[in-house]
Amino acid sequence: MAEQLEDKYAKYEKYRPLVESIELFDGIDFKNCIKIMAMALQSKIMTGDVIFRKGDIGHEMYVILKGRVQIVDEDPRGERTLAVLGPGETFGEMALFEHKARSAKAVAMESSVVLALDEQRIESLLTKSVAIRLLFNLVKMLARRLRDTNVLLARAKEH
Repeated sequence: MAEQLEDKYAKYEKYRPLVESIELFDGIDFKNCIKIMAMALQSKIMTGDVIFRKGDIGHEMYVILKGRVQIVDEDPRGERTLAVLGPGETFGEMALFEHKARSAKAVAMESSVVLALDEQRIESLLTKSVAIRLLFNLVKMLARRLRDTNVLLARAKEH
């Protein structure tokens, strides 16, 4: 078991400075961050690959370890970039709570590495002390993003 943990450390050590700056992991020591990351599915995404489409039902959120991801709104008039995200940023969080259709498309803008944390993996953390801190950080992030969206909506109504 200790050997497996050492392998996990080696795999993620190169991401240590990034991991320590990720808002989702704020206040969680690196050892516990590694445990969370080791539970996640790590994927290499090629430039132009669609991670998920608007309308897809999602059950996971993503953490970008490397590369950039574009979040795009699609409607009959075309596409509009909502955000360009990079290392340390997260997307798709609402899927963990809502189990509803995705509201936008996510596309890799360059070769990227992302971690996918699904609801089952998150639920398995609920028996561990780090889970409370993780969920608290997630709620803070969602609250901030909702607030930012409300500001943008208010500005759009003014025009």
